[in-house]
Amino acid sequence: MTQIDPSLLLSSQNTQAQPQSNVLGQDAFLKLLLAQIQHQDPTNPLDDREYITQLATFSQLEQLSQLNKTMELLYFEQKSQQLVSLSEIIGKQVSWKQEDNGEQTGRVTGVKYSQAGEMLVEIESKDWIEASRLLQILETPKNNDETGNNS
Repeated sequence: MTQIDPSLLLSSQNTQAQPQSNVLGQDAFLKLLLAQIQHQDPTNPLDDREYITQLATFSQLEQLSQLNKTMELLYFEQKSQQLVSLSEIIGKQVSWKQEDNGEQTGRVTGVKYSQAGEMLVEIESKDWIEASRLLQILETPKNNDETGNNS
């Protein structure tokens, strides 16, 4: 069987547009497979088992790529849902465990998730703490002018 140099399959235009990588992508794998079939020795054709193995590998590569995209979407959807859910405590008093095993309370003024993927809660517009350190959500006391008394 004739060996094909993979660099011959990519035009100079494609190599400039794509970042250099040592990993064969889905398109490169398919191009290699097609080139191998087109340039095989007619007196010694590609073995059926080898061909099926290569097709199965290509199919697995495609499925893993789709699975990776789906998992990424699920991850960001979950983070978005957590952020929306956590936003319900904005304006409420909370207590949390401090690193020195003490407990402190304060009013939540914001929520976000860090670049590390951790949910954070802003306390009184100055300190950000991990949401996992929250111990209790307390009811916010109502002001007298919000009771709606018509005197």
